[in-house]
Amino acid sequence: MKENEIKKLLDLIEDLKKIIEQKKDQINVLNEEIVLLTKNSDKLNLLISTGSFKTAASLLDAETAAFKSKSSFNNVDYTKKIFSKSEELLSVIKFENDTISIRFPSPEIVKITEEKYINEFVKPVLLELKKKEEKLGTHLTRKKYENHEIIEIISLQNVKSYESFEFITKAVEKLTNK
Repeated sequence: MKENEIKKLLDLIEDLKKIIEQKKDQINVLNEEIVLLTKNSDKLNLLISTGSFKTAASLLDAETAAFKSKSSFNNVDYTKKIFSKSEELLSVIKFENDTISIRFPSPEIVKITEEKYINEFVKPVLLELKKKEEKLGTHLTRKKYENHEIIEIISLQNVKSYESFEFITKAVEKLTNK
């Protein structure tokens, strides 16, 4: 080898060593960021878990499982909560064994009457959902309030897909925020 070629190879080695050092520094910075993100994630998990019936991790696991199997989500216990702007719990929507249970813990707050249920939930939501979920069944639990009946629980049976669950969740959010 010529002296000129050896010099080029030595320069190349030096350049590679510099790049390796830069990459090691980048890895260290990324590791520090990962530690910080993990700590923040743990803090969020703790905050969510203290205000929830379930841990944030179990909610996330259920959501991840549902996303992995969008067409069907058998054997998944999945819960979503809807809060008011003042952080009052308005509704708990739970999926279990092909049944969606929509519970209003304080039905006096949301005041879903039979008329409101039909006009704002059955007509725009359930009739549309019935096209996708052919065996859809419903059951209502009512409560007496100020000489009227208000709905306390809406139960939907034979719901098979995650898309249907999300569709119902959005409809309940709309129903409770009026």
